[in-house]
Amino acid sequence: PQLCQNTQLWHNKPCYDGEMRCNSSWPGQCVLERRKCDGIAHCRDASDEVCPSKKTSTNTTYCEQPDYVICNNRLECVHQDLWCDGYLNCQDGSDEDEAVCGTDSCITPFVDNKNNPRFSTSAT
Repeated sequence: PQLCQNTQLWHNKPCYDGEMRCNSSWPGQCVLERRKCDGIAHCRDASDEVCPSKKTSTNTTYCEQPDYVICNNRLECVHQDLWCDGYLNCQDGSDEDEAVCGTDSCITPFVDNKNNPRFSTSAT
């Protein structure tokens, strides 16, 4: 019990080579880097499923991984299952925006002629 109460010890625990640290929900939790952005949450806070967005040569921002939705800030992509789940995953909070989550809308992907994923909302 004494050791478990010292969460600072666990937060400072280093991850091994090839691992990444999860954000905050589980002190000191590390997962394999190769599991980042694979569509399966390995971190208890799902922080391994928040991925950087990509840019084309014309500065169009998109999500590289299928089933990921770009946040309003255009900086990161979050797996569609994490949208409207009650937890802020996008830095700007757009994955919990009441305009999308407070209605009977769902997030549906569509692909433009350059095969870059973009997203819109549509009623169910």
